[in-house]
Amino acid sequence: MPREEAPSDSKQSLPSLQYNPRRVAVLLGVYAVLCVLCLLWAFRSRRPPKYPAAECLVPPVSDYHVDRAFGVRSQDGSEVHLGEDVELPAYTPVYAIAPGYVAYAGTAPGFQGVIVVEHRLADGTVFRSIYGHLEPIAFLVQEREVVSGGQEIGYLAEADEELETSRLHFGLLKGPHVPGVWEAYGWGPEELLTEYYQPSVFLVAHRCQGIQGE
Repeated sequence: MPREEAPSDSKQSLPSLQYNPRRVAVLLGVYAVLCVLCLLWAFRSRRPPKYPAAECLVPPVSDYHVDRAFGVRSQDGSEVHLGEDVELPAYTPVYAIAPGYVAYAGTAPGFQGVIVVEHRLADGTVFRSIYGHLEPIAFLVQEREVVSGGQEIGYLAEADEELETSRLHFGLLKGPHVPGVWEAYGWGPEELLTEYYQPSVFLVAHRCQGIQGE
């Protein structure tokens, strides 16, 4: 019968790892290319999509009338209203006031659903329109989508425990969208008023021909 060999105490020799400059250079090159591609992807994902400038503005709802004015104080007097409220029936269609891109579409405390759209006027002025108290499950647009002026973007939500009646909160915030910075405020300290346009005045100043202002 064959005899089993006793285990050897000698260590098996491992293949020696030799430094290969060419292989290291190739690996470093691949790593550098991947890093550049990641940076380009990150930059592109934060860069807003291109959209046309607005020649004029249309109202966000067909019956735009102000039920709560811009700049009025809250009941306790600690904050001011950073937009205008328009009371209308639930599921009233809401429209983008001008061409632009959807910077945010989601929910917010006290707002139910809210959509923020960035716009640019023909003179280069950049601003954002804020549409609050929308029905979140009935959004017709999504983030980074380019919209046209007058395009239907959603519907007013039903009244809830915080609202006695369904309404649109409409705000106009100066400047471009800044990724990662929250911008859908309905109320705030008085010093924030300078960062907003008075919606009804701004709409009238830039309204499209044939649309009656207030």
